[in-house]
Amino acid sequence: MDLRACQRAFALHALRFNELGDGEHAAAGAPARPGGGSAAGAPWAVAWKVLVMDTQSRHVLSHLFPAAELRRLGATLHLALDSAREPVPGVPAVYVAEPTRAAFDRIASDCALGLYSAAHVNLTAEPTPEQIDYLAKAAVEAGGAARLAGLHSHPLRFRCPGPRTLCLGMPRATATLLAVGPGADAAIGAALTRIADGICSAFTALGFIPAIAAHGAHGPARAAAGLLAERLAAPGFRA
Repeated sequence: MDLRACQRAFALHALRFNELGDGEHAAAGAPARPGGGSAAGAPWAVAWKVLVMDTQSRHVLSHLFPAAELRRLGATLHLALDSAREPVPGVPAVYVAEPTRAAFDRIASDCALGLYSAAHVNLTAEPTPEQIDYLAKAAVEAGGAARLAGLHSHPLRFRCPGPRTLCLGMPRATATLLAVGPGADAAIGAALTRIADGICSAFTALGFIPAIAAHGAHGPARAAAGLLAERLAAPGFRA
């Protein structure tokens, strides 16, 4: 099974505005294409769009699509979510970000400022009901709810350097998991959560749960395996 190809398929789905039907083109805010009519008459894969990513998502997508391919897919601008960005009138934006309040606040602000014609939000993990409510409330209070075109989630919490390898992007994980002293428990808990969430994301991309073995009666590996087992047994988990 090619894990990278599976994850790439989900990312491509996001870049295609989650494959909206023909009747939804106008609502998505597609702009006119030079010399070729409007994007509504063209495949969604090549409709112009602005790609806005948080730091983690930028690393993930860079392993899936070269910059030249993103341009061929219509993403002519690749921008950082936390950067100062100029308005691009008449062009929809595809956001790819972790489901955090900071990301939601920035997206709501972009909608209120009218930086783009529409905001297609793609989260790297399944949002909780509370997170969905927070984004909706933030968009309404900022006055930009009308530009919030859609909310989707995709398994993009890990990087795929190759077809059968994944990286969770945690360069200091070993030091964190073996740390002692003030604040160590909270840091260890956060690292274990990120490990479990990243592996669950990979299983979602694959579409099945492979055999898992965790050796030892205690230690970081056993703790991560226990948390992963809880995630897999949760009612909302889908693989």
